[in-house]
Formats: sequence, C-alpha cells, structure tokens
Amino acid sequence: DTYRQIAAAGGNTVSYLMGSSRNAALRWTNSNNMTYSVYPGYSGLTNINQMSAQQIDNNLDLSEKLGIYNNIDIINGAAISPNPKLSIDNRWDQNPYNIANGGPATSPIDFLTNAGVKALYKQELRYFVSRWAYSTNLATIEILSELDGVVEYFTSLDKSPDHSHRDQLITALKSWSGEMTAYMRSLDPYHHIISTSEWSGKNAIGSNNYINLIVNNIFVDGTYDFLGQHLYIDANITVQPNRNVIGVVTSAETINSHISKPWVLGEWGLDLTHDGTADKKDTDGIGNNNA
Repeated sequence: DTYRQIAAAGGNTVSYLMGSSRNAALRWTNSNNMTYSVYPGYSGLTNINQMSAQQIDNNLDLSEKLGIYNNIDIINGAAISPNPKLSIDNRWDQNPYNIANGGPATSPIDFLTNAGVKALYKQELRYFVSRWAYSTNLATIEILSELDGVVEYFTSLDKSPDHSHRDQLITALKSWSGEMTAYMRSLDPYHHIISTSEWSGKNAIGSNNYINLIVNNIFVDGTYDFLGQHLYIDANITVQPNRNVIGVVTSAETINSHISKPWVLGEWGLDLTHDGTADKKDTDGIGNNNA
C-alpha cells in the first residue's frame, strides 16, 4: 500500500530498509516472539529467511509496475549497537551474529573485525546480488546504514581521555566498509551504486566532534559512492523558529560543505523528541508543506 500511495502522489524513489527485522532481514532471531509477517521464517544464521526473500521479490515486482526505484538497505547500524534505547527487535542483543544468540561475534567491534563473522556477512551480500541484482528497479545498495549512530553510542560509553574505544570502532568501520564495498563490487555484474548513511542532526559538524572523524575517514575516502543524510531537528531547542526549515537547511549546507561526493537528504523531520513521539507538535503538517 505504501508503494502505491507513493506512486499515486508522483513519487518514484523509495528507501527500503530491508535490514530491519520487521521488514525483510535475511537472517535474524525471534527470541521475543514478535508477530511480524516474516518472523516465522527467521532461524538465525542457519539459513536465509525465504519469507523475507519473497517479500523483497514482491516489492521489486511491484516497483517495476509502478515505476519506483529502490535504495535497499541490507543492514542498519542499530543491528550492531548495544544502545538499550533502540527498538528491541533491531539491536545488538537480538543480532544472530551475537555470541549470546549462538553467533560467532563477541562484540560489535568483533562483528566488524572477525574474519569468520565477515565471511558470514559476505554470504548475505552474495545472496543479495545473486537474487536481486537483476532488477532494473534496484537503484542503489546500502550495505550498512546510519553507521554514525553506532559511533555516537560508543562515544557516550567511552570515558577515556583519548577516546580509544571510539577510535577503535571508527578504524574498524573504515576497514570493514572498504572490504565489504570492494567485495560487493567484485560480485555485482551491473555495478550498482553503493551508499551509506548517517543520522546526525543539528550538531553534525563541530570542532572535535566524532562526526568529523567519520566524514573525514569514511565518507570521502573512496569507499562509498554517495552519502544519504537523515536529518531531524530536535523539538526542544531554544530558538523555535530555527527548528523548522531554517534549521534543516543550515545543517544540510554545513554537512554538504564537508563532503565532496554526492549527498542525498534521504530523511528529514521536525520536532524529534527521542521518546517515540517524533513530529508530535507538527499537527498542521507544516513540515511536510515546507519540505
């Protein structure tokens, strides 16, 4: 229904978060007995969830009929974040790669650096290319989204003066990104564009900010073809007029000035409150209108 509504409104591009367990993750766990439609097909790392795969088939078939082009996100950064505020069905403690769930990874950093874990994830990439790279309605592939959110949480945990834990994670993300994008390009006969994304808001660029390290070390180093930006303005900032379009545009211009590659504003919104009530104050739809 969402695809049909987008097409009816004149839209022709969709960002499809396949990596969310509620949508169509290829491997996940069901330790919480969730009731999402594809959950009966999940059995951790032992197989590919064919219910999820069928859903992706259906979405691409529908996309072809409606003239919609997809950026498919294979895994979300939340899947390797232990942040307890994230959705319980899409974070590290539910990840099948986690040793607590029978997987081989002892930590999120181990997920990024362990040779055996990376070999398993490459199986997912290979399956993805084998099954869906044919589709002319697969526009771009995002192999890890919102990776700065993982760094943000590790930064909050890292109390050492030299931020060694955070920097270790950034180094691991950079190396992992280079290896996985190279592997994907070696497989894909159609040379799809490969993206990543970040979720930072109004403080995305600042002096000694962890985001600066990500921008300088990952997004512009030749690994990814473009960056998708997810930009939300907090409902609680003091200067209320700047929390709408002015705030978004100012942040977007600042971020864009640091990036030499194509940059896409893939998500944006006003009044983010971080408590599950995003956009609650925009009851008149001013944000949608002004977009």
